[in-house]
Amino acid sequence: MNKLQFAVIGMMFVLGGCSTMTTEEQDAKRKALDSMAEETIARLIEQDPAIQQELDESLGYFVADMKLTKVPIVGAGGGEGVLIDKSSDQPVYLTVGRFDVGGGWGVRVFKILLITKSQEVIDSIESGTWEFQAGSEAAAGSA
Repeated sequence: MNKLQFAVIGMMFVLGGCSTMTTEEQDAKRKALDSMAEETIARLIEQDPAIQQELDESLGYFVADMKLTKVPIVGAGGGEGVLIDKSSDQPVYLTVGRFDVGGGWGVRVFKILLITKSQEVIDSIESGTWEFQAGSEAAAGSA
């Protein structure tokens, strides 16, 4: 990654951190995230009905809309999502960051669903410190 690309990415984070939303904008964003989560879960259950049982037996779940840009060696991205802690039934809205190191090239947009039976995982996500590491991926085309 050259210095110009690094500077542009840095500026995006700085400018993004300076923006504020009105209450109306925040409410609209939260409604959009709630709708995205409901639609994502419905589509996944349609593909695999066993997911419904997993959700029913869980302590909570997190759904996020992610975007990732990958150039050789590094990738960065993020998204926004909603965590449902079933003990409180109150949604927690979160911003997710992601940084990758490794081969690859491209741009991806995808949704994630994390179902957990661990209160520790829920607490960690709510506090903003949850990390999941190591993995491999392959993709081609669009879905």
